[in-house]
Amino acid sequence: MSGQIANRGLTCTAYNTSKAAVQQMCRSVAQEWGHHGIRVNTLSPGYIRTAMTDELMAAEPEVEKTWMAGALLGRLGAPEDFKALQYFC
Repeated sequence: MSGQIANRGLTCTAYNTSKAAVQQMCRSVAQEWGHHGIRVNTLSPGYIRTAMTDELMAAEPEVEKTWMAGALLGRLGAPEDFKALQYFC
């Protein structure tokens, strides 16, 4: 998400720039490896509840209100929302 938009309520230019670089790297790798039948995808989750974000929200409660205003599921994401792919033969 941070590679596509500016994070609301935060000043994090360097972080957002690094995420945008990852997205461009994936596009480049996809076009380089595609002819080998290799597919390259990225995940772009929204705000995720972690120890780091919990600390930020405790220090600056208005950040949680800002983030929740755009939370379509009515909650922040959780690391458990992102599982490894399962392959079935």
